[in-house]
Amino acid sequence: VEFIQYKQTVYKQLLIDNPSNSNDGDNDDNAKLCPKTQLSKLEFAPCIPKSTIVYDENDDLKTKALKLYKKYIQVGSEWEINVSSGLRRTLQWRFESNYSRSNTDDNDMPLK
Repeated sequence: VEFIQYKQTVYKQLLIDNPSNSNDGDNDDNAKLCPKTQLSKLEFAPCIPKSTIVYDENDDLKTKALKLYKKYIQVGSEWEINVSSGLRRTLQWRFESNYSRSNTDDNDMPLK
């Protein structure tokens, strides 16, 4: 549920940043950037809680992605999900290598 909420948040942010990406036209570039999918239209029942990570207005999209990585994908995380070893290595490289070298406050979060 949190990953779907995150994807919807990214999609909405792309539309806010560039309204021409609404995919109402026939522009193939827009279709690649913001595909009009059932996911973008999916609404959860009111009893489904909103993710505190995804709906934290103080964090940017990169920080939210890092928090989701640490919660669900990082080896040894409390809620670790089963993903292929290749995907896990790719995500480890993307999040642990890139964020550990970053000196900005937004990304200066310990990974463990």
